[in-house]
Amino acid sequence: MNETITARCQCGAVKFTANSQPLIQFVCHCKDCQTAAGQPFVGLVFFKRKYADISGELSQHKFVADSGKATARDYCVQCDTVMFDHSEGFPGIIGVMQERILGDFEFLPHCHVWVKSKLDEIVIPEGATQYQESLIL
Repeated sequence: MNETITARCQCGAVKFTANSQPLIQFVCHCKDCQTAAGQPFVGLVFFKRKYADISGELSQHKFVADSGKATARDYCVQCDTVMFDHSEGFPGIIGVMQERILGDFEFLPHCHVWVKSKLDEIVIPEGATQYQESLIL
């Protein structure tokens, strides 16, 4: 069964559509995600880029992540909502910020990554798979 998954920015100017299920979902606690989202962690849902369609004008912030890989975050130019994550560590896939996904999508994280950067007040559920640094796909 191949359901369409959609996401959009706060103002609706940027839209994402995927006609495939996610490759992987995880919670990231890295400092870069904390800064970009203004939250203690982010949920990321990754899709094969070739099966995704993106419309709307984006700006991009490029940087080198703690992993040492070139990384970029895409933002809506209208409302500045962070939408996407790209990394040379994960070629050919695009990460969508979980909270931007519409409908009854169920976020089921495979693991928590960059746990060494986790804020002390954040409690990871017992039994959840954790990686001190990056996940290797």
